[in-house]
Amino acid sequence: MGKLLPFLFLIIIFSGNVSAQNTKYPPVAANDSSYFNAADKAEDEKDLPKAIYYHTKAISIAKPNSGEMKRSLVYRGVDKFFVGDVTGAIDDLEQALKMKVTNSSIYGMVDNNHIEGKFNALAWFILGDCYTTKDFNDAACFCYSKAGELGYEKAYKRISTYCNK
Repeated sequence: MGKLLPFLFLIIIFSGNVSAQNTKYPPVAANDSSYFNAADKAEDEKDLPKAIYYHTKAISIAKPNSGEMKRSLVYRGVDKFFVGDVTGAIDDLEQALKMKVTNSSIYGMVDNNHIEGKFNALAWFILGDCYTTKDFNDAACFCYSKAGELGYEKAYKRISTYCNK
C-alpha cells in the first residue's frame, strides 16, 4: 500500500491537469461581454448547450443587478427552454424578472429602463411558453399579457391562441 500511494497521487495530479487543459468549449476572454458574444455565436450555430455554458460563465462574473447579468439570465432561460429544461428556464427567467438593473454598459446604453423593458418583454413571453408546456394556462396568459404590455407583439398571437377562449 505504501508504494501504491505515490503512484495514485501522480495519476490524480496527471488526470487533473489533463481535464483542466481539455475543456469542452474553447476559452474566451474572461469578461461578461466576451462570454455573451460566444453564447450568441453558439446560438447562431444552433449549439444551445454551448450557449448555456457561455451564458453561465457570463453570469458568474457579471456585476450584480447589471444589464449584462440580466441579459445572460434571460437568454440562458430561453436556451434552456428550447433544450427542454423548462424548470431551469423558469428559474432563470423569474430571477431575471425580479432583478432591477442598476448599472449597465451593454450596447452603450445608459437608460436602464430601456434595458429592463427589452429583456423583461422577452422573459415574460418565454415564461408564458414555459407555463403553457406545463398546462398552467392562467399563469401563461398573465405572462403573455405582461409581454404584450411591454411591446412584445408575438404575445398577442399567444393570447388569442391560449387565453381568449
